Amino acid sequence: MRDSLQNLKDEIGAWIRKVTAQSDKAIIRSVFNVYLDGNHLIYLKENSRPADTRAPFFLHVTPVDDRDLSQNRRQYGFESRSFFFWEYGLKIDGDRYVVMRRLPAYPIRRIRTGQFVKDAQGNYEHLWEGEFSMAQAVGIGEGGH
Repeated sequence: MRDSLQNLKDEIGAWIRKVTAQSDKAIIRSVFNVYLDGNHLIYLKENSRPADTRAPFFLHVTPVDDRDLSQNRRQYGFESRSFFFWEYGLKIDGDRYVVMRRLPAYPIRRIRTGQFVKDAQGNYEHLWEGEFSMAQAVGIGEGGH
């Protein structure tokens, strides 16, 4: 079991190194650089430390057609796919933290993502955020995984 888990981690690490080899391919450059590969988003933090992964991530996916959203999400105009690092993240190559998220199958207009904290009054503060319009995605991430 341990060998197969390590093999999987090595395979994922190789894929991530390939996709993120050129930082200019990032669709969002921030605390975490975000890359698009097929229907996956890859978040990469270089020279990271555990504190970088404590705050939750938000991922808002806006479809081309609002009918792809559930009835209760239509009022917001996006699907929320918020997550914690520990749900989808890995530490690879010593000090690199990476998160992989699969995007929905429907056609996407744009994504907005980042990390946030909640203050004592319940207000949200974004630690970092970025947005990407899929109209910009021509030729990006055609590695297809």
